[in-house]
Amino acid sequence: MVAATFCGVLGYVASVALPCVVLLLIYSGDYMPKSVKLLGDISYEMYLVGFPIQQAIISLFGGNMNPYLNMVIAIPIDIVIGYLIYKIVNHKK
Repeated sequence: MVAATFCGVLGYVASVALPCVVLLLIYSGDYMPKSVKLLGDISYEMYLVGFPIQQAIISLFGGNMNPYLNMVIAIPIDIVIGYLIYKIVNHKK
């Protein structure tokens, strides 16, 4: 990527390299450390509650809010609620 930047072909290289990196991260899940696997996969739960959390925060701020501020506030809340839903509903032990 660094060499592509200097050669002026970053856009072309990134269009091939970025999907490869994403696929690598997706399929490397089997090799994640045990401490990370213990947390579980909360991504779906975060997906389910993310939009309602963002809308509730916007509503609390009077309906007009900077999107970056919304992300800073919503993401930690989303992670906690997603984790709780995962542990309560989906975790079968």
